[in-house]
Amino acid sequence: MTQVVRGGALVRLEYELATTDGVLIEDAAGGESIEIVVGQGDVPGEVEAALEGAPVGARLEVELDGQALFGPYDPALLMAVPAEEIPGEPPVRGDWVPVELEDDESPDGGVTQLEWRVVEVDSESIILDGNHPGAGKSLVARLHVLAVDEGP
Repeated sequence: MTQVVRGGALVRLEYELATTDGVLIEDAAGGESIEIVVGQGDVPGEVEAALEGAPVGARLEVELDGQALFGPYDPALLMAVPAEEIPGEPPVRGDWVPVELEDDESPDGGVTQLEWRVVEVDSESIILDGNHPGAGKSLVARLHVLAVDEGP
């Protein structure tokens, strides 16, 4: 009997998240996989709904709203920094670099370290983008159900 995805099942799957115009944002494919428990909110509700009733081996595509998942694209999260302020090898477009931001609201005046994406490089400056790559965009999740464990 073929196993199918039901609420509460542990599901192992490969996935790919991309913009609808084909820009890959993240993936777990080519031998890598993730495990989720359906119904626990590990993934967006649209993904859980699409998985419900899917058999092992199913390949699914689910459209997602990047604005609902990651917020709107905020141009205020673009930052130009002098190239010499980025340590190590000069980054190239698409790299992720650590950025330390002072946290004025922290009781200890701490520093938060985040990863920002390099969107432009020239000889004098580097433009960094603090938005999630899916922010404000139409997205598609491509799923491949590898295994289902319905538990005890």
